[in-house]
Amino acid sequence: MTPEISVVIPLYNEAACLEELARRIQKTLDPMKIDYEVIFVDDASKDSSWDIILKWHAANLKFKGIRLRRNAGHQIAYFAGICHSSGKGIITMDADLQHPPEEIPQFMESWKNGYDLVYGFKTAQAGRSPLKKGLNRFFHGLFTFLTGVNLHPETSDFQLMDRSLTERLIATWQPHFFLRGWIHRSASKKNSIGFKADLRYRGHTKHSLARLAKLGFSALFLFPRRSHKVLIRLPGTFIPFYEIESTAGLDAR
Repeated sequence: MTPEISVVIPLYNEAACLEELARRIQKTLDPMKIDYEVIFVDDASKDSSWDIILKWHAANLKFKGIRLRRNAGHQIAYFAGICHSSGKGIITMDADLQHPPEEIPQFMESWKNGYDLVYGFKTAQAGRSPLKKGLNRFFHGLFTFLTGVNLHPETSDFQLMDRSLTERLIATWQPHFFLRGWIHRSASKKNSIGFKADLRYRGHTKHSLARLAKLGFSALFLFPRRSHKVLIRLPGTFIPFYEIESTAGLDAR
């Protein structure tokens, strides 16, 4: 049976958050009486993240996992999970619980009204400094100006994509394209939902200033402009941008 929804969660060294994250996802989705899957993508963590994923898979087959052989980065880990998802709709969210799982039903309700992308934007974020907020809004505004792809100043990776959108994404995305921007560029009909971003549940952010600067540079200057033609991969010609070491409940394709 095809799941109604897939939840894709990339992570790196998030053992401190995973138990609470899985518990809250299960508590949110089980009462909805739908078929779902949760795909954790372990980006070559050095802590016990993979062991926790295996434990949850053993207890509940709805929880699945991919472990990448090498650390590939947040965007590619997201993409790997999307490629392995099978749901009619695909939720993406971070593992640190700043994206509250309790908002998923609201995303699904909007998606069922015919949107192929329902994205979350932050109405507030606990613990974020005015400087970080300003830089975030500046980046999204500059990206919109340079590329013509309209991004909300507080948009995030907490979103729900229809299967039709993920198929277009898989056929066209390249690793040097800003994934969030490419998703918005590829969407046909979008809707937005505001949410309050919580404090990180435990641990520390994995996004260093150097990594964020590198991502920002590639997003602003390597992203195709509207006038550029898009290369579409033919079925059966896709070569993954990642290497899989092991899986739980999924084929290692």
